[in-house]
Amino acid sequence: MKFIDELYNMYRDHLTGDEEDLDGIVMGILEGHNRLDLEKFVGELDDESLYEMISIYLRVLLLKKEAEEGIGENDSDHDSGGLLH
Repeated sequence: MKFIDELYNMYRDHLTGDEEDLDGIVMGILEGHNRLDLEKFVGELDDESLYEMISIYLRVLLLKKEAEEGIGENDSDHDSGGLLH
């Protein structure tokens, strides 16, 4: 995606591999835009990029929900050693 390539090149020297740093950069980018700007950006995406963006968004929300519900946490007190089906 050309937009991501441009962002990456712009912020390359600020990226450390730390998700918190990346979150700060993303929030800083979004801060300067309103809903109409974002809708325009999304409207200009090709089908593949839109699909990728939405699939990543859904994946992140599902991971967040899993974390909130404690799904995937290793609880050795209740671990029977069996596989779940």
